[in-house]
Amino acid sequence: MVALSVSSPSRIDRTGVARAAAVGGLILTAAVHIPVAAEHVGGPRYLLLGFDALVLVSAALAASLLVRVTRATLLAAVLTSVAAISAYVVSRSYGLPLEDDDIGDWANTLGVVAVLAEASVLVAAAHLLRRPT
Repeated sequence: MVALSVSSPSRIDRTGVARAAAVGGLILTAAVHIPVAAEHVGGPRYLLLGFDALVLVSAALAASLLVRVTRATLLAAVLTSVAAISAYVVSRSYGLPLEDDDIGDWANTLGVVAVLAEASVLVAAAHLLRRPT
């Protein structure tokens, strides 16, 4: 007779999962905005610079979180994601100065992917900020 051993399931490392979600969300945010930035090369300069800044800041925050999770980095990730989601909402509802082409385009594929990535950063950062340090 073969004896089967039943062990308790291993505990999920929620901190590791949240960290991976934050890093992945930031990387996806950066990646999605590269082609979006390219589309705005001939448009208003502030949009191109804003998209470029979002790509660079998101990538830098992802790299920073890979090395070490700090409260300052998490707060910067939250602010970056809130700013990006806010800009998406304003661009789709009221339009941005010198750019009203996106009004009503809520289902834009890259936009939806970006908002989901940024939302994942918010959820992950909220979890990581709640843990004791």
